[in-house]
Amino acid sequence: MPRSRFHKLPPEKQRAMLDAAGEAFAAHGFEGASYNPIIEGAQVSKGAMYYYFEDKSDLFVATARDALAPLLAMDTTPPALESADAFWEAVQTFMEALWGALSQNPRGMALGRVALGATGEAGEAISLMIAGIGEVTTKWLRAGLEVGAVREDLPLELLSSMLLGLGQGFDTWMLSNMEGMEEAELERTLSALLPIFRGVVEPK
Repeated sequence: MPRSRFHKLPPEKQRAMLDAAGEAFAAHGFEGASYNPIIEGAQVSKGAMYYYFEDKSDLFVATARDALAPLLAMDTTPPALESADAFWEAVQTFMEALWGALSQNPRGMALGRVALGATGEAGEAISLMIAGIGEVTTKWLRAGLEVGAVREDLPLELLSSMLLGLGQGFDTWMLSNMEGMEEAELERTLSALLPIFRGVVEPK
C-alpha cells in the first residue's frame, strides 16, 4: 500500500502518478515497466516515487487496486434466497455484473493480466487480493448451502479453493480474450461456465 504521505497529496497529483504507472504497467508488464516514463508522466522525481511508495511492487499493487476500484467496491453480499434455482440465478447475475463492469475497463483488464502473472513481492501482494476473492466465494457458498444448492459432504473452504483454481484458469483466459467481446458472447461464455461450477459444488 502507498505510504500514508501519498494520501496527503492533492487528488490531481495522486491521479497523475497512478495514471502514469497504470499506463506503463499495462503496456510493458511488471518486469518491463520502467520508472523513467512513470516519473515523466507523473512529473515527479524518482526520489519522490520512493518517498510515496516503498518500491515498484508497492506502486504496482496500488495502481492495480486503483484500476480495479469499481470492481472492488461492488456489493458482494448474496441476496435473500429461497431456493437452489434462485441461488444459481443470483450467481449468474453477479458474474455478469462483475465481468460486464470489467469489460468496460481496458486498463483494469490489462493490469489484471499483469497481476495474474506477478511473482515475488508483487505476487505476494496480489495473493492477498485473491484471498479476498476466496472470502467472497465462501460467503456465496454458505448462502447456497442454506437453500440446498451446495453439497454438505465437503468443507466450504475446500469447495472455495477448488472454485478459485477453476476461476483462475478462467480469469486468465478471459482477460486475454475478452477485449472487444460483444455482450451477447460474454453472456454465452459465462452461461457455459456456470454448469462447470455447479458440477463441483452441487449436492450429489
